[in-house]
Amino acid sequence: MPAAMQYELEAPVTEDLVDREELARLANWHWEMRGSPEGRQDEDWFWAEEERRRQLLAAGYLPEGV
Repeated sequence: MPAAMQYELEAPVTEDLVDREELARLANWHWEMRGSPEGRQDEDWFWAEEERRRQLLAAGYLPEGV
């Protein structure tokens, strides 16, 4: 591989990191759709967690009842 194509990650990319980034994107989107209210970040984060769970369930990645 050419030297220009090689790079080193500062931290390993883990599923947990990817999931948190996806949750952050979903939570931010939900917050913006609600008009960007102040002081209710937990509500958007919990919504994002539930939405991600629904997405995974619909795609067949989680068993029902999880």
